[in-house]
Amino acid sequence: MDKLNVSEIMSKEVFGIDKNASIKEAAIEMKGKDVRGLAVVEDNEVIGIIAGKDILYKVVAEGKDASNTKVKDIMTEDVIVSFESDDVYDVAVKMIKNDISRVPIVSGSGEVVGIVTQTDLLHTWPGYVDVLEELASGI
Repeated sequence: MDKLNVSEIMSKEVFGIDKNASIKEAAIEMKGKDVRGLAVVEDNEVIGIIAGKDILYKVVAEGKDASNTKVKDIMTEDVIVSFESDDVYDVAVKMIKNDISRVPIVSGSGEVVGIVTQTDLLHTWPGYVDVLEELASGI
């Protein structure tokens, strides 16, 4: 499989939200940007991720008020990141093994420089399907 650097396929525009924003604000931001997740960024460092399924499962399904629930209350805090110099194959494996759909990309100094989503992988890297097949067969 050809080596491809993650910096070649990442989206350089990372949409973020403040941890103290309401879930309603997050949902409006996601709809306006046409994205399924937002990075929760503080001092240029990713401290969390909030995805549409978090809103669905942790707010809507539990009957919480989206206007009074904060992003920090439902965000995923153990954020898995990759470096801009990482190989796409390694990032794809990381996403599949951790059942995540987006990975913030950081520079060597830890600054957020982009994001890669499963959609990015499917649209730009045909090898993603091969990785899925490899992992499904236990390789």
